[in-house]
Amino acid sequence: MPLNVYLQESQVIDVSFQYLEDVNSEFNLWQAMSVDDSAWTLVNGGGGSFGFSHSTFWLRLDVKNGMSDPSKTLVVVNYPLLDSLDFYLVRGSDVIKSSEVGDLRPFSNREIYHPSFVFRLSQEVADADRVYIRVQSQGTMVFPLELWQEKPFYEHTSKATSFYLFYFGGMFIVVLLNFAIFTMLRERIYLYYALANTGYMLFFACMRGFANQLLFPEWPEAGNQLLLTVLPIMSLFSLLFARDFLQSRQHAPKLDVCLRVMIGLELINFLCSFVLSYDASIRLSAIVSVPFFITLLIAGPIVWAAGNRAGALFTFAWSMLTLGSIITLMRFMGMLPENFITHFGMQIGSGAEAVILMIALAYRIYNEREAKISAQLASIEQAKQKRDSQEALVQAMLHDPVTKLPNRNLFEMAFNERITSQPEGDYMVFLIRIERYMDISRTLGLATGESVLQALADHYSKEIARLNGIVALENTPTEAHYLCNFSGDTFGVMLDLSEILPNSKQHLKFIDMLKKPFEFGGLSLDLNPKFGAARYPKHGHDAEELIRNAIVSIETKKTNRLGISFYSEEQDIYHEGRLTLMSNLREDLQKDALELFYQPKLASDSGAVVGMEALIRWNHEQLGFIPPDEFIPLAEETGVISRLTRWVIRRALMDFIVFREGGYEGDISVNISARNLSESDLPEFLAQCLNEFGVPANKVTLELTETAVMEDPESGIVALKALTDIGINLSIDDFGAGYSSLSYLKRLPATEIKLDRSLITDILESESDRVIVQTSIDMAHNLGYDLVAEGVETQEVLDLLKSMRCDKMQGYYLSRPLNRENMQRWLSELQAEAS
Repeated sequence: MPLNVYLQESQVIDVSFQYLEDVNSEFNLWQAMSVDDSAWTLVNGGGGSFGFSHSTFWLRLDVKNGMSDPSKTLVVVNYPLLDSLDFYLVRGSDVIKSSEVGDLRPFSNREIYHPSFVFRLSQEVADADRVYIRVQSQGTMVFPLELWQEKPFYEHTSKATSFYLFYFGGMFIVVLLNFAIFTMLRERIYLYYALANTGYMLFFACMRGFANQLLFPEWPEAGNQLLLTVLPIMSLFSLLFARDFLQSRQHAPKLDVCLRVMIGLELINFLCSFVLSYDASIRLSAIVSVPFFITLLIAGPIVWAAGNRAGALFTFAWSMLTLGSIITLMRFMGMLPENFITHFGMQIGSGAEAVILMIALAYRIYNEREAKISAQLASIEQAKQKRDSQEALVQAMLHDPVTKLPNRNLFEMAFNERITSQPEGDYMVFLIRIERYMDISRTLGLATGESVLQALADHYSKEIARLNGIVALENTPTEAHYLCNFSGDTFGVMLDLSEILPNSKQHLKFIDMLKKPFEFGGLSLDLNPKFGAARYPKHGHDAEELIRNAIVSIETKKTNRLGISFYSEEQDIYHEGRLTLMSNLREDLQKDALELFYQPKLASDSGAVVGMEALIRWNHEQLGFIPPDEFIPLAEETGVISRLTRWVIRRALMDFIVFREGGYEGDISVNISARNLSESDLPEFLAQCLNEFGVPANKVTLELTETAVMEDPESGIVALKALTDIGINLSIDDFGAGYSSLSYLKRLPATEIKLDRSLITDILESESDRVIVQTSIDMAHNLGYDLVAEGVETQEVLDLLKSMRCDKMQGYYLSRPLNRENMQRWLSELQAEAS
């Protein structure tokens, strides 16, 4: 038989009840009512707790009004985390009241607005009713069942609410204070502590049903998800706080590893809270909480033993929270009954922990403040020394150590400041490089070399100070500096051209003065200065770019009548566009995308084709045709010429075989660069190619300009002899365009000289050109060379050269350069005409 509960005048009755476990969740009210009494199990006062279970539980008790007046009683299930709870009040065989509530049902379903499940039971004197409650939950099955009189219940609720308001208010102040400290100090430990305490507040709000009541009254699933999420968040930031507070990395490295492992586990737990079911996630949090609490419980003593006094405070604080948490967790797992201690244990523990750690953090702030004050006092004591050191450092950073002049850093600052304040101005960076300074230093010694540099700096500074349009780089209390020392051998100034151009005579005199020998210690030193210039904004928009371009201009050979080299993008081998062009050339060589054209050489006496010159042609994929005189100098400067020359040699020999198969009996000429002469393996490469293609060496002629030969005559002659030793012929190209030494020319192992086209262009009109050409022909014959005339454009020029006994001729009148297919056709037509 059910246990009768007689209502008395007492405020609360901690009732005993009977329960029935419906394993398959198949009973309805009528089936539960019909179950035999022997299947029901008695639970004595204090409530029931069955841990995690997927079963449905039915609770029943009989309630009889034993008072002398009608009663207004409340049936209270004081555990807000039950998913669904169906309440039935049965009088006789009739269901006189029912209610369906739970933390997965909207809060508006509840009869009484309370975070716990409260049902009103009104009875007249001697009324006897039976209460059935059907419960399901994915979490723990805890049934703290109580009967309350209405007035005492609301008084108790008011007191409990006051307790929670006090708790949440105090925790909120702690959180807000630590957020404020973090905002001011930017130290993560205060952020971690604030977030950990925020987690505690949200956890208790979920556990006591406040989250569903206040935050998600019509969205109970969100309240459950918040509980699942806040558990790992609370633990995660507690671990991060403990790691910083205890300074485990310094004091206990092994403990620090454990803390990091726990942080990883809590991160996994956090992610799992979004994908696992409610009961699986709750179980996982319960499992992870065990090593979590153990780790932090032993962390304090470990750090304390290592000599960090923070470990003592942490141990005391965490012991309070751990004790309260264990009590709450055991009640949550169904291991302890529901009572005041188990109900508020974790809140009391967390509040005590918060107070203790706040004191510890305040003490830490005090110590840090004292340390900062001490550090500031020490800093003030050292301020003068630091200031002096900084001034000395600034001087060193902005001035050359030898000449004491402004260096490049100061020049850039001054120039950029000038163009920022007056961007419409017309300015110039003018550089003076002493080319022979290294020779002077090596000859006279480093110390004397520096003395020369100092004397030059003083001399140039005095002369420059007299010139108009020179912009001061630095003004000191005693003097102004106009001259900059970029490096040991390079000086520079900033010019305002708007002030110079109307009166430039004094500047011309200054340039002439710079070119004269410098008198030093009884010696007359030839400095061989070179001048480079870059103009703003034409050649650059800031000091760095202008200095770079002025330096590049010095390295070019193109100068004006004063010997000044002005920057030109066309002469800049380091320009980004030209470097990109060389990259494209490498790629096209790799893809075999270039082409050779051929221009024939005719013998004057027979009119036969006795040779043809291979000429490189490059059609860029985006830029179209690029003339050889644009990309070959770049290839020479960037080192691509080696690959280019070897590609031309191989391709020319391959095409030469095709020409010979068609009946061609002449030779083939290939141009090489002065840079190729420094390649020690070039003769070996040529010999391998001749052997590979089966071409006789005497059928190949290498053409090299006389200017290229004269760059390094001695080394050039040695390299050329190594090439002619394998049997190939050598031709001196563009003869008459340079300034060759005849003494070197006669030593060259050449077999042919090609007159530059500039001597042939006006040969019909210019008597002096005819004399030069005739003299060249006679000289070539006397030295044993054949002479080839380039640039033959008319029949008249052809006839005149024949009369001068010129050996071979080449030009557009005979044939323009043709690709291999067209040259084959041209040779075939020529043979057909001859036959």
